[in-house]
Amino acid sequence: MDRSTPGLRLEFLMPPGREISRIWRALRPIDHVFIRLIVGDVAMLAESPIDWTFLTTTVEFWDPQHAVFNFQGTELTPTVEEYTTLIQRLMPTQGILVPNHFAVIQSQLSVLLGISTKEVQRELDQGWDHGVRITWLLNWTHLWALRPTAESYQRYICHGFLLLIFETLLFLHALNLIEGVLAKVVLQAVEGHSYVKALLAETIRSLDYVRERYSSSDRDGRFPARTKTMIIRAYSSLDDNRPT
Repeated sequence: MDRSTPGLRLEFLMPPGREISRIWRALRPIDHVFIRLIVGDVAMLAESPIDWTFLTTTVEFWDPQHAVFNFQGTELTPTVEEYTTLIQRLMPTQGILVPNHFAVIQSQLSVLLGISTKEVQRELDQGWDHGVRITWLLNWTHLWALRPTAESYQRYICHGFLLLIFETLLFLHALNLIEGVLAKVVLQAVEGHSYVKALLAETIRSLDYVRERYSSSDRDGRFPARTKTMIIRAYSSLDDNRPT
């Protein structure tokens, strides 16, 4: 595969960047310090522009058989080292996280956010059994960020913000729901486990998904853009440094 596949079109999925930035501004500096220990400056990407033309063109060169971008014989691939540099996590890590797909969402969200399982269940009743609405978590986190109750960092509010970052910027799957499995992922990340390899694996799976959907589509070449926001923004930022 040494050339692009013409006609590929992405259906743009935009995370709630403005709302995330609003919460970030409402949080206190001590909360910012804690959040940066886990995700570095990823929150700063919430409202950064995406070069969709460059992204679409780049994805056309993805070779799923070899997991590389093939630009007329020149092969490039995202690496763990690149993702580590991109995230710039300040907290030392101890092993990789292991998502538990069988964890009960009520208990996981209750522990993560410091709320009762009944409150979680009320929200689940408004959405789906496996996730809560992103709008609910946005409103919940912003409301409590505006009402600090202690001089130290607000643990549960920071956890809610991290859950938003993981769902909408790092492991984007849907625009309206927070997946319950991510609650356990955030808990492990806070405990010091690394999520870089999981993020890289998700990126490659998403790129493969895009290519497979395009290859199997004989209609108009349209498909959902499930490529992760991190690699979208990473490769978009490279656009400014390409040789002319």
